[in-house]
Amino acid sequence: MKKITKVLMAAVAVSTLCFAGCKFADDVVGGGFIDYTSKANKDTGAEATASINHTNEIDDTERGIRLLNNKKKDIAVNVIMDDVASKSGFMSVIFNKTENEDDTINFIALGFNSNTTGGKAKIACTYYKNVGNDDLTAKNFNRKGGDCVELMPDRDNEGFATTNIAPVNGKLTVGFVITAKEGTTPYEVRVYENKTTTELNEIADAIAKGTTFETPEIKFDITNSDLGRTGEDSTKKIEAKIGFYANVYKGKTLKGEWQVADISHNPDGIIWEDEIPNTLNIQLAE
Repeated sequence: MKKITKVLMAAVAVSTLCFAGCKFADDVVGGGFIDYTSKANKDTGAEATASINHTNEIDDTERGIRLLNNKKKDIAVNVIMDDVASKSGFMSVIFNKTENEDDTINFIALGFNSNTTGGKAKIACTYYKNVGNDDLTAKNFNRKGGDCVELMPDRDNEGFATTNIAPVNGKLTVGFVITAKEGTTPYEVRVYENKTTTELNEIADAIAKGTTFETPEIKFDITNSDLGRTGEDSTKKIEAKIGFYANVYKGKTLKGEWQVADISHNPDGIIWEDEIPNTLNIQLAE
């Protein structure tokens, strides 16, 4: 396993997001409902894990976000939602997070909600652009028109594609392997059903080596055109921050995990964005 960083003081964005300064997710205050650990998990094969077990007691959907500071090239994550039948919310991976000169951010959200069709997972992939701090707790981050680009193929009018991935014992496990590439297609996205995190690691490594790997449930490309990438550097491999996002519906309890695979060919170590030294100038005891 890779060397994992020491945990420092953490807080997370929720419905009462408040930011000090312009750096996204630094010095965030408010009650947190996405927790994390930077300890490798031998049982799951995860390099790091984020989790949620939150009951929404406000009169609206609650939204939370947790980011890594690492600029990962390839990403493999198992997203696991417990008790899908309770129809309690939405869980997603955030990747390709970039920052604009006006302190807004852009990112792609890839995830699924608990409102399954015929018991099968519904997955959406959306590119959100020019998202400000005040937009983070709003539906669709207040994005529409050209600032909200749907990327999932074969989607319905809400942006979701129905898969053949079904819950097992009430638990829905969806594996995402996101491969960064050079050229006009900066990302390949693969969706897998009920894989272990170790298996996702093996798939990601096989893709990187150009060797045989298991056929995914869904595969699609994200292009430079989708992301509006132009210019001299537009064919270089992207290195951008990743993270996790969740909606918890009114009166519901959402419980689940994001298990970050320990990809062998990725740079060592995981650092959560609010672990950066001196972010809150408080260090927890080991």
